[in-house]
Amino acid sequence: MMNDTAKSSGATRKDSIAISDELAKKLELHVHLNLTQEVIITTEDKLKICLAKHCERIDKRRGWIAPLGILIAIILTLITSEFKDMGLNKYTWEAIFIICAIIVFFWLVISLWLAWTSKTNEDIISELKKESEAHMKKGLGPEELRVLKAVYGTGSPDKETDVTNQLRDLISNGRLNVTASNILAGDPDPGKRKNLEVIYEYNGEIEIKRVTEGDVISLP
Repeated sequence: MMNDTAKSSGATRKDSIAISDELAKKLELHVHLNLTQEVIITTEDKLKICLAKHCERIDKRRGWIAPLGILIAIILTLITSEFKDMGLNKYTWEAIFIICAIIVFFWLVISLWLAWTSKTNEDIISELKKESEAHMKKGLGPEELRVLKAVYGTGSPDKETDVTNQLRDLISNGRLNVTASNILAGDPDPGKRKNLEVIYEYNGEIEIKRVTEGDVISLP
């Protein structure tokens, strides 16, 4: 009986192997590889500019939070408070709060619009790619000067002004000579001594040059 069982087990295994072989012959496996990657080659300075734009985008996207909170506080005050004569007539106080609510409402609308229209990560990457492609197609000559980024101020983000376009317009015959002064784009930090920092490309190399207010910057 044991022999019969063993024979039966062996036959089953042979049948399974035969079926597996038959299925393997009939099945066709298709493997699709999607390993294509886009590579952007850039410089450290251009990457810093890109990150600065990204931080600016984040600030714009969060800019609506403050006006929303203030508007809610004003509306709650108008609804729940009973204005009294205190230095000014109670109706004057109520009018002041209403005017403030209207101003903050427009502030909120503008902040929401800026948040909605601010660049996404994809937009910034696309801009970086287009700039690199345009640079390659243009084929900058070895003696061509290009201003990548220029800021004028005291170093704090809210105390400096982007003057990149102004300096680009002042390039003449492949050279730039300009005095660091408020004439470029106003006074970003009154009463403080400011600096003009320029990131530029020349002869295939990217350099940074900084001068203080009143000094002349000459590039290259």
